Amino acid sequence: MKIAIVIYSNTGKTEAVAKRVQASLSSSHDITIEKIIIKDEKPFETSKISFDYVPDLEKYDALIFGAPVWAFRLTHVMKQFFERNPKLEDKPVAVYAMQGLPWAIFGGNRAIRTFKKYCKNAESCISAGIVSEKGHKKEVKFNRVVSNLIDFVRHVEKSHV
Repeated sequence: MKIAIVIYSNTGKTEAVAKRVQASLSSSHDITIEKIIIKDEKPFETSKISFDYVPDLEKYDALIFGAPVWAFRLTHVMKQFFERNPKLEDKPVAVYAMQGLPWAIFGGNRAIRTFKKYCKNAESCISAGIVSEKGHKKEVKFNRVVSNLIDFVRHVEKSHV
């Protein structure tokens, strides 16, 4: 079973979750980290986002999406990715979000809802959680999201045998 972790990571924090999941499962699973790459480092106008690299999702059996919260919302880079490339039919999907503030009400919950809206055609879509970059429980939240994603991969593999 081929699994992609599709991320947009401007600072490397979203990628850190993906790398931990990949490292935890690399000996027993075919997991690829696919980074969405844009031409402008910090695009602020949604209509002007230009992609340098967009992963081909068709070749994967399951997908994990991760992205940061910007201005209390899912980054518009990921939203534009979904609007231009919605190929999720019949694939199980998990999502996670990274945010700067320690409380999910400051964008993380909205980001997860937005992810789920874009994943409505997927076989299933689960939230692995929100990782906060600040706060005394940031490492606990990071590990919980990683653990939830590992559980997702193992569940998907069992159910698709």
